[in-house]
Amino acid sequence: WTVFARFRGQRLRFHTVDVSARGAKLRPRGELQAGQSLTLQFVKPNGRPVRVAAMVWRVDTDGVGVFFLGSESDDLMK
Repeated sequence: WTVFARFRGQRLRFHTVDVSARGAKLRPRGELQAGQSLTLQFVKPNGRPVRVAAMVWRVDTDGVGVFFLGSESDDLMK
């Protein structure tokens, strides 16, 4: 899925590597650092956007792990 993130006034584009009810792995890793808060907008295959508040959990060489905050992430699994 394509994912857009709002970060420091910029709109960054990522792609999901893995998605679960509690978080996701995004690629590429960009300028993000562990602990940063983000607003993510996932564009699901059916074209329906889902907004989720998230926090960068970890930054790996192959992408960024984010942890979802709040209950909006329930819509991702539908």
